[in-house]
Amino acid sequence: MRAALPLLVLATLSCGPRPGDEKVGRGVLVIVVDALRADHVGACGYDRATTPYLDGLAAQGTLFTQAFTPAPEVLPAHAAILAGSDPMLARRIPLGEPSRGTPVSDWYVPDDLPRLPRQLLAGGFATAAFTDHPAIAPVCGFGAGFQEFSGFLSDRAPNATELGSQAVTTKCLNWLSGIDRAQNWFAYLQIDDLERLWSRPDASQDTFFEPRPELAAIPPVSEEERVFFALPRPRWTGGTRSLAQCETRYDGELQSVDRNLGRFFEGLKRIGRWADTTIVVVGAYGVGFGESGVIADSGTFSDCDLHVPVIVRPRAGVEHAAHVSTSALFSLVDLAPTLLAIEGVEVPHGMRGVSHADALRGKPGTPREIAFAAGGMQGGFAAIDARFCYEESSPGSLEQDAVSPLSRSWYGDDRDHRKDVRRFLHERIAHPAAGHLGAGAEDATETARLSAAGTAYYAWIEKARAILQAGPEGLSRADRAVVEELRRSGLLAAE
Repeated sequence: MRAALPLLVLATLSCGPRPGDEKVGRGVLVIVVDALRADHVGACGYDRATTPYLDGLAAQGTLFTQAFTPAPEVLPAHAAILAGSDPMLARRIPLGEPSRGTPVSDWYVPDDLPRLPRQLLAGGFATAAFTDHPAIAPVCGFGAGFQEFSGFLSDRAPNATELGSQAVTTKCLNWLSGIDRAQNWFAYLQIDDLERLWSRPDASQDTFFEPRPELAAIPPVSEEERVFFALPRPRWTGGTRSLAQCETRYDGELQSVDRNLGRFFEGLKRIGRWADTTIVVVGAYGVGFGESGVIADSGTFSDCDLHVPVIVRPRAGVEHAAHVSTSALFSLVDLAPTLLAIEGVEVPHGMRGVSHADALRGKPGTPREIAFAAGGMQGGFAAIDARFCYEESSPGSLEQDAVSPLSRSWYGDDRDHRKDVRRFLHERIAHPAAGHLGAGAEDATETARLSAAGTAYYAWIEKARAILQAGPEGLSRADRAVVEELRRSGLLAAE
């Protein structure tokens, strides 16, 4: 763990209101930004001034520099954060291949999985969610534990004023202004600006930064929605655009999101909610600009898609160290148990993430040895430890057809590659490049170890998923020995 200016904030400094002060309830605020990759955040070492407000927030708390999403796509990433469990448990068992392909048909967070908002609600917190993507909604199982859920209306498309970071943060401020000041509260904000920017013809953000000469290549534009080595049609707004211009557009939009969050932070101070609120900002997953084979899109097991920023600024009254940057391995499934631990709320059985509360206090050590990831644009998994990222994948194999556009774009032919497995070991500390397209490390021992760990982990995830997604009948039909082992491991709730 590396610490810069470790200023210890003791609980005794702010244990409660002074005589005559109005009591203010404590808050837990989680802000999740889709497509936010770690290496484009200033506090993580980026060379552009994209995130001055997030950098300032990191200086008041803890920055987890080795944080990874367990899924490089929107629904499972948010499921992992809210449930503190592996998001593959939320992948539906298909009724048939033709039924797959939409978020609602592919994903549902099972009712039996634990929930961060449900635990906080039981602990006396008011709870609300403000979402910016139509699938982050109760219909996909995201409503559990939220007293108020402000998302997309089902009977009409939202207008521009209802979308984006400014709209989401304004809704949250309005909700906070309407609850009792002494009420403890939890709010979950989901921001989709960095995904939505590719569908807007407005290119005003392009001029904030100069394009990098080394990214001058102009990628081809594909007719397909998901593809390797080309700009997908939904991400193309006309004309030609280099990789550098894609990156500058992204960075300009990120700067705009950061500015809106800065205004939101000022609003929290204005209504007297800043000091007594634990504030968390995380990336749900990242985005690629060619390093991993995808352009202006996500879905691979490379660092550009899996490596995300996690910033935690605890509230007054919680012992914590300021301006700490820790390299402890962090998975997004760890966020829920960490927040419950610092709030003194019981972590439920089945929440399989681990708490990093000690890291917030500036204490050394790491509670996690391996972080896992699955999903996205390929079958297989990634297993990440303190040194390596091991990828065992089948590019394009999740598509319905034997020869899918994804498979064709990766392999360059029309053969059936669904049984082909790609094994790649990235020594990410010694070679921190974000992509997995170059030469990998050659270490048979580490490859075998991480392969065995990932294979065993997801074998048990699949057993639990089959039971959870089948409902009550799944439990009654399952082998009792398997059920008991799943309960012992925390993948199923205890009886």
